[in-house]
Amino acid sequence: HHIGRCGGEPDLVGTVGKLECLPGAVNVVPGKVRFTIDIRAPRDAMRLAAVDDVLAEMRAIAARRNVQLAVTKTHEGGVAACAPWLMIWDDHDIHDGWGSYVADPADRPYYTQAFAAARRFLSYLPSSVHDAPPRGPVTDDPARREESLFDVIPRDVRKVYRIRPIVEKVVDQGSFFEMGRLFGRSVVTGFARVDGWPVAVMASDPMFYGGGWTSDTCQKVTRFLDMAETFHLPVVYFCDCPGFLIGLEAEKSGVIRQGVRAMSSMFQTTVPWCTFIIRNAFGVAGAAHQNGSRMNWRYAWPSGRWGSLPLEGGIEAAYRADIEAADDPKEKMAEIEDRLNKLRSPFRSAESFWIEEIIDPRDTRKILCEFVDLAAPVRGSGPAHMWMRP
Repeated sequence: HHIGRCGGEPDLVGTVGKLECLPGAVNVVPGKVRFTIDIRAPRDAMRLAAVDDVLAEMRAIAARRNVQLAVTKTHEGGVAACAPWLMIWDDHDIHDGWGSYVADPADRPYYTQAFAAARRFLSYLPSSVHDAPPRGPVTDDPARREESLFDVIPRDVRKVYRIRPIVEKVVDQGSFFEMGRLFGRSVVTGFARVDGWPVAVMASDPMFYGGGWTSDTCQKVTRFLDMAETFHLPVVYFCDCPGFLIGLEAEKSGVIRQGVRAMSSMFQTTVPWCTFIIRNAFGVAGAAHQNGSRMNWRYAWPSGRWGSLPLEGGIEAAYRADIEAADDPKEKMAEIEDRLNKLRSPFRSAESFWIEEIIDPRDTRKILCEFVDLAAPVRGSGPAHMWMRP
């Protein structure tokens, strides 16, 4: 079992033998392992009681797994109040993709939160597959602009950013309900509302493999899209995908087979799609960001770039002979790079209507609200049909 924080400053800091844990996380490894957990807690009685509850759960876990658990408490009065969110999950949640249970230890008992999460999950869905999801209360301005989106994507393509704040700023405030956070982590999935309408949200997370699709990610995408198709939820995709993960371990994990299944599930959907290419769309996985045979809108931010392969590292391999034969290899390299950059410019794609438009990122919410209003009448109803897949 693992216990870690979901936000704010670390509440728990510990070590497992000689292996250091990340701040805010404690790993309980199956087997006879003795370790110490140092808990830095404020003096607030409710928080201390919450910590006691967490420790009681950890002792129960340790007893079931034959782990010797030694606990040391240190109360540091100078520590400021910490965000109390802890995420508690089982090993199988990480490896087979089932959902995670998110609990606030200050709110007890935990089963009340489980029922609240179940009620919220169901609020995005229709009463049956024979209906379309109903519109919820309109609590947010469709024309709201988030100024921070203008420069949220770093100009340096080697730098990453956090995708969840972007999603939360575009959808109705407070409506994003994430699922499967700990599995297939290069893609974030969850439900949200846009102008009151429920949608299924996918978003690339460059914090993991640069947003590249692993075998786990492909399985996650497949199941999520099948759920969106089953319950007639329009799909909103924030795309920053450099392609499938490559290498020996990726091949052993069956990434291509799972990737083809994910693409099949995407092309078999009948629900409307709206994709925002916010940075990368390369390779086969990058091209899998819409179903062109159905209602689909595709926009790009000015930071968007796409093609078969990124230029970085590829020019030297593809034009090696020309570069080595040139009088000035650096000048030749710059010439080739400038020419290819013009060919892959997103403006050429916009001029040929490969995308609807290159938009100001601050207008993303407004455009998305227009999309859901037009998509609502064509979502369909009735049982979904998933055809044969590889």
